[in-house]
Amino acid sequence: MQRTGDFRMTEIVWHEAGMRPLHFSNRILEVLNQVKIKDYGSTLDFIFLILVIHLPTQTLHKEYKRHSRKNKNLKVQRQLDYERFLKANDQEALEMMALSFLDVIKQFPKWKIKDFDWERLYADAQKLFVEHHFIRENRE
Repeated sequence: MQRTGDFRMTEIVWHEAGMRPLHFSNRILEVLNQVKIKDYGSTLDFIFLILVIHLPTQTLHKEYKRHSRKNKNLKVQRQLDYERFLKANDQEALEMMALSFLDVIKQFPKWKIKDFDWERLYADAQKLFVEHHFIRENRE
């Protein structure tokens, strides 16, 4: 888990997933932390994404979102499709993780995160993901 930077990510994984989620989250963060979250608004100091990749029968780690206006952070826990992730090749698994981050950004208006240019962050992150071959093409 990376605990510094404007973008942070960790994973909760079932052992069959191996080290791929850790390796891919480090690659994603290395690219994302080239941009500064303050360039998009004063509402957030950092975004922390927790990706859960475990057996569907496990119910301990549910999806959630916590936005602290006081501490200016957003913490989101998202589930990835366990079976799909295990069957995915490395490129597909990396793309699943990158697209999950982009999906979090698209939720900002629904979560009422104000005074933040989420559309520009989405476009910039998407562009970086395409440039670094995390995703194959621009996605809407």
